[in-house]
Amino acid sequence: MAVTINRDLLDHLFPANLFLDGNLKFSSISSSLRKHFPDIEVGSSLFHHFDMPGGNDWAYFQAHDGQLKILHLTSKCTNYKLAGAIVPQDGGYFLALHHVPTEKAFKENRFQISEFPPGDPRVQGLMLINLQRALIEESQDTALELAFERQRSVELLERISRIAGYMAHDFNNFLSIIKLNCDRLSRELGHDERLERLVSIIRETAARGSSITGSLMKLSHQRTDTLMPVTIDKLIEDNTAFLRTIVGSNVTLSVNLGGGEAQSIISHVQLLNCLTNLLINSRDAMPNGGDITITSQLRVAALEGTTKESPAPLREYLAIEVADTGKGMTDAVLSRAFEPLFSTKSNGTGFGLASALEFAREMGGDASLDSAPGKGARVTLYFPTVGQNIPGDALSDYNRNAGRFDREKVRILLVEDEPYALEALVEMLEAEGYEVTACETGEAALQANERGPHDVLLTDIVMPGQRGTELARLACAQQPNLTVILMSGYVPDAADIMPGWMFIRKPMDTTELLGLIKAASPIAA
Repeated sequence: MAVTINRDLLDHLFPANLFLDGNLKFSSISSSLRKHFPDIEVGSSLFHHFDMPGGNDWAYFQAHDGQLKILHLTSKCTNYKLAGAIVPQDGGYFLALHHVPTEKAFKENRFQISEFPPGDPRVQGLMLINLQRALIEESQDTALELAFERQRSVELLERISRIAGYMAHDFNNFLSIIKLNCDRLSRELGHDERLERLVSIIRETAARGSSITGSLMKLSHQRTDTLMPVTIDKLIEDNTAFLRTIVGSNVTLSVNLGGGEAQSIISHVQLLNCLTNLLINSRDAMPNGGDITITSQLRVAALEGTTKESPAPLREYLAIEVADTGKGMTDAVLSRAFEPLFSTKSNGTGFGLASALEFAREMGGDASLDSAPGKGARVTLYFPTVGQNIPGDALSDYNRNAGRFDREKVRILLVEDEPYALEALVEMLEAEGYEVTACETGEAALQANERGPHDVLLTDIVMPGQRGTELARLACAQQPNLTVILMSGYVPDAADIMPGWMFIRKPMDTTELLGLIKAASPIAA
């Protein structure tokens, strides 16, 4: 019984079907082939548009052996592939073909699912691959968009940060002028209670303004810790409970403090970070437990290398020792212990001891390390104390030979571009017995420094023209024994402050400022 199949059903079963005459020329073409191969015309040759694998074989179509012949064709132009079977007919051939699913076909998105054989696992696999590719591309686009948005947000925050920093700096300058002149009024008014009350109100209001600028500084990501005189023994005592949590329950921590009320000009935040790193190193050197001891005591030394021609000044230091009962170090390890990036631990960075040495030297001191295999390790940090407490004439004789100034008055080179602040500072410092050279610019300060020696350079950082840090470097080159105190409405980066320099943040407390100057004075009290 003959079965008649219409063209629509035929195209559905074999989307790429076509009819050839006896000369292998197209006599009928499916709609799918017309869409994807518009250059095919009725009457044109099959091998003008397609190739068979292994070569175009006319005899393959003509041979009749009763077997179904499988056919594979590749387009000469697009490289698309067809596959199916050859069905001989009177006077020609029917090619029951379908499109072969390829990644290229799916990527170009030119085919519909209906144009491929139903249930073909290759189609399903390529669909999943392309779905994954689409999801990845969408994720990448989303990630790029988020990255651009994040970059715009970062740039906006940086602009806000800079504006906040400028505002904090200017506000602190204004508040510093107010506070300094309040101190001038207090000295002039004597015991007038009503006027003292008014001055107190102004001073308290300035203090409130200072807390606002502190918030602006945090918004601007600036440092807020100031190098100020710190009683190190008290700092360690107040944080002993915290330090015990660092070493853990397997290690015994003992604290023996002998520095008394001696102060050093340091950053208390950096000192705690330094002690934390040292305790972690000691703890890791004793995996089975042990003892760690923190000791402080006053020592007199000349830490820098001295020569007969240029002896270093003898002075008093507060020495902090962190000693453990760990496995100790060999001579080879000991010689490299302070090197950055050197560590004996598999996951160590080597920054613990290196940062401790760098911090001690930034504060004007030094650090040492003693260790031996099986005898633990002892790290000693040296910080200069505020003032000189060494009895007798040995210190003054030694320092006079070292080139220190032998005068009754300390000479201060003061640089401040705010005239009202400059006027108030000059009056206050001269009232305290200091000899002051006042300048409004860095250029004028360098000229004054050439004309005569000075003991202390007290300078603002942000000024028109030359910055205070640049001025300090040039002034120290003129006079190597010059002590530097920087002041500003914001805290500069540590890289801007040379070892031994000090810093006070505006608005300044005059008591703290005078304490710094006294500590910086080369003339023994």
